[in-house]
Amino acid sequence: LAGLFVERSLAVAAPNGIVALLVPAKLWRSLAGGGVRSLVTGAHQLLSLEDWSDAPSLFDAAVYPSLAIVRRGTAESRGAVPETTVTVHGARVAVTWAVHVRELELDSSPGAPWLLLPPQARRAFDAVRSAGTPFGGSQFGAPMLGVKCGCNGAFLVKVRDANLLSSENGIVVDVEPDVLRPLVRGEHVTRWRVEPTCERIIWTHGANGLPLDRLPMRTERWLRSWRRRLLARSDARGSARWWSLFRTEAAAHESPRVVWADFGRAPTAAVLDAGDCAVPLNTCYAVRCVTRCDALALAAVLNSPLAAAWLAAVAEPARGGYRRYLGWTLALLPLPTPWERVRDQLAAVGERACNGDPPSDAELLEVVVRAYGLRMAAVGPLLDWSLR
Repeated sequence: LAGLFVERSLAVAAPNGIVALLVPAKLWRSLAGGGVRSLVTGAHQLLSLEDWSDAPSLFDAAVYPSLAIVRRGTAESRGAVPETTVTVHGARVAVTWAVHVRELELDSSPGAPWLLLPPQARRAFDAVRSAGTPFGGSQFGAPMLGVKCGCNGAFLVKVRDANLLSSENGIVVDVEPDVLRPLVRGEHVTRWRVEPTCERIIWTHGANGLPLDRLPMRTERWLRSWRRRLLARSDARGSARWWSLFRTEAAAHESPRVVWADFGRAPTAAVLDAGDCAVPLNTCYAVRCVTRCDALALAAVLNSPLAAAWLAAVAEPARGGYRRYLGWTLALLPLPTPWERVRDQLAAVGERACNGDPPSDAELLEVVVRAYGLRMAAVGPLLDWSLR
């Protein structure tokens, strides 16, 4: 809707006319805003852009506003230099700088998100990117969204005591113990470890990852009371097994996994060892690793202040200084190159942390910056910007 608003506002403006628009800041960062970004830079001139996402709240509702001032028509058509003034408002101060609009883009690909970073911070951001391989193109592959059930009331239960289960709304649940697996929500994932809880998921799939041909008797009786709801799930259309779960790849536990919450002030990653049958729900992302050493090293990078600062420039903002660490966002994060050379050093820090002796932020930052082959001075402006 905001994209259409921008398009229509410019369409009704006079030639060389100027419009000032209060629109969601996610237009400049999200993949869905690619069309709007192309419009205001290709056919028109973006004169000024102000981001108020991290400023004190201006509205009663939870919104992340930005102010865009756009002149209809291109600067080149008037013989002008297409320069944009960017202002980012913080809790106490605002920072302003001028930039060619093309320099806001993450890269030259269509729809690339914009980075509202002042020049020194942008150079530090690019230095980290040049020193690594994008997560999505590394040996770990693209991050996997956690399991989706589409009906929490049917599949999620709590262990009240050794012989009593209840659903989320307090109804007693009677299913076979063999179908229960530990559940991991995003809020359960802390740095280095997953907090133990009494929550379980009714797992209706076999060792091959496919839905069971037949459910155990007591489980079938419980889920049949939800059958109409389960059949109505959008992901269930065309499925021969109405008790199916979806996006189950992240639940495979033959190898170690790294999981992280999709939402937070900074990335929080934990390691699930091979054989740990915990199921990440779709408020988590996960990747499978070849070895435990790889998993520990990856967790060390994701939990570092450097990863938090780099991702803060890309991730979509949320209320109260939080960020959304979505799959496409993490897929962009550079991992140190070559990975095999630095893995053991990073894994040693991760092993120590998982054994109850986590490093300080300063120590972890030093180890990770060194793994990228960079000096602290090269990344300092980005760290300072993220802490502003």
